[in-house]
Amino acid sequence: MKKFLLFLLLPCFVQAQTYTLTRNLSNNLISGSGTSVALTDDSFAGALPIGFPFNFYGNNYTNFFLCSNGFISFGAGSTGIHNIIPSTQAPNNVIAFANADLDPGIGSPTINYFTTGSSPNRILVVNFNNVRHFSNMSLTTVQVQLFETSNKIEIHSTNNVSGGDIRAIAVENIDGTQGVTEPSLDNTTSFNVVNEMIRFTPSVGTCATPVITANTPFPCVGFNVTFTATGIPANTPLQWQRNGIDIQGATGTTYSPPLFGFDAAGGFRVRSGTCSSNTLTIIPFVTITTSTANLCEGQSVTFEITNYFEFTNPPIWTRDGVPINGAFGPTYTTSQAGTYSVIVINSNCPVPIFEITPKPATPTASVTVQPSCSTPTGTILITAPTGANLQYSINGNTYQTSTTFSGLTPGNYSVTVKN
Repeated sequence: MKKFLLFLLLPCFVQAQTYTLTRNLSNNLISGSGTSVALTDDSFAGALPIGFPFNFYGNNYTNFFLCSNGFISFGAGSTGIHNIIPSTQAPNNVIAFANADLDPGIGSPTINYFTTGSSPNRILVVNFNNVRHFSNMSLTTVQVQLFETSNKIEIHSTNNVSGGDIRAIAVENIDGTQGVTEPSLDNTTSFNVVNEMIRFTPSVGTCATPVITANTPFPCVGFNVTFTATGIPANTPLQWQRNGIDIQGATGTTYSPPLFGFDAAGGFRVRSGTCSSNTLTIIPFVTITTSTANLCEGQSVTFEITNYFEFTNPPIWTRDGVPINGAFGPTYTTSQAGTYSVIVINSNCPVPIFEITPKPATPTASVTVQPSCSTPTGTILITAPTGANLQYSINGNTYQTSTTFSGLTPGNYSVTVKN
């Protein structure tokens, strides 16, 4: 007797823990003496005890890590700054309560934590008070409360403003594929949360988690890029997003960003109900300017990436195709000859290339005709260096490609060569 196996293919659904975000609640600060945490710029502390098992995105934790850049993480410490929520780029598995470029090494902030109450209703309290921003010096004062049993998260902001820089309040899961925030809290420069409590309440719902792919492994501005969403049933409502913000009219299974312009670069994803896809990033085109049009050896030249802050990973300056040690900033100054450009991490996108031309060798010349009573003018012949792209001058006057200068009256002459 023959046996037949029948396979029935069904859409893949997941029981996904998510969070409901509630805004405009009144602060309910908890006072108490805590354990001080010493943080400096771009640092983290931990593992620190929560005081009870806390469930975050379906996983139980008894310890947490506290980062100077305004977030709590679980499982491991990190010092990064988010660009969008969610993002598979580190840091992940985080509660971002004021995620920005903060520096507790400035001034005299108060950072501590303690656990209060009794089982099963204990609360972890984390105070992050009077912490300044690294560049604009704005002050941040926030208290975070994590609740036993209910696993609620409350962020009590006394003063939590961006000061013109990006900042975020959000939660994100262990691999950066799921996250909860809203556009006004998702790395916006107009971020402004003052005397307000924001609550994240966990819930479990069933949804189909989409997966997006691109038609190229290295999406770049200026190239035709198309994203495609898969892993969802037919007729499932979708919404494409750029940097966590809905793209108007983008509700199909595919989306092609514009080739150029403000909306061309960024992190793209699609939402299906309460579930979000992975995020794929279109890398901006690197724009580099120079401090002078004449790029010559021995002359100070400053290269500047004018759109430096559009990049999640800082571009690395290179000379002759080799990374320059420690050259990570938006500018690089040098007077050394060579070919200069940048490397953008995780990108094969084209980048501008500039060459600082080496100085030509010191010229040598001879007088082939001396002036005399019968010959009132003389001739100078430049014997080296010679070659294409070289020009010569007598006394810094008009440059010519010929190595011969004739019709010269008696006197002293200086010879200059340029490339």
